[in-house]
Amino acid sequence: MQEVLSQVLTWMLLGTAAAAGLMLVLWLIHFAIRNASIVDPGWAASLALIAVIYALKGEGYAQTASALQFVIKLNAFSVAPAFYTETSNWHITLGDSDQDR
Repeated sequence: MQEVLSQVLTWMLLGTAAAAGLMLVLWLIHFAIRNASIVDPGWAASLALIAVIYALKGEGYAQTASALQFVIKLNAFSVAPAFYTETSNWHITLGDSDQDR
């Protein structure tokens, strides 16, 4: 678990550094062209940059059939095994999730 948290923190810092680097470059360019509005599209570009970095360098996550399974996998370490076997206590509201489609 500690390794996963370390990896998540590393990726968060890498994404933040990439976005900050792009914004710094755009901020410096704005002095030369005397137009600070160049920074505005930089926000969208920084999100795209982060997505590309994560897509190229990331190892991904185990494939799941649905978003609900993904959430259960993330929380599985702290949920008692009885949660999965005793479904009478489950509360599912139709119309509140993507699983209703």
